[in-house]
Amino acid sequence: MSQTMSQSNMSQTTEDIYDDMPELEKINETAEMRADEEKDKETCLQLQNLFHMAMLYGSLPYLKTKEKMMNYLNRRGDPDWTAGYIWGLANNNKINWVKCYSDPTPYEKYKKNMNEALAKYLHTE
Repeated sequence: MSQTMSQSNMSQTTEDIYDDMPELEKINETAEMRADEEKDKETCLQLQNLFHMAMLYGSLPYLKTKEKMMNYLNRRGDPDWTAGYIWGLANNNKINWVKCYSDPTPYEKYKKNMNEALAKYLHTE
């Protein structure tokens, strides 16, 4: 009799595990979202550094086509970055930009303008 009880308890536990699968999926989705956010933050920091260097060397104005921009970013950053991925970051105003201290433009406006300009060059049609 105790064997029957323990077997029914085992099957109930197994059923409970399967009942919790939607919760497990939700946890996995949340973990994936966090990983994507961390990846985006890392990418944005790398982009900020790359664009800052391009500004310092005066090469940023010459990167006004999708091909030139992506060539620059893939050679100096991550070769797996796509124009669509970088466009998404710029379009969502996620990339921070280094601004000259003497520029009177408020930072948020400057950031938005720079991200809009980058998104315009990278927009896939």
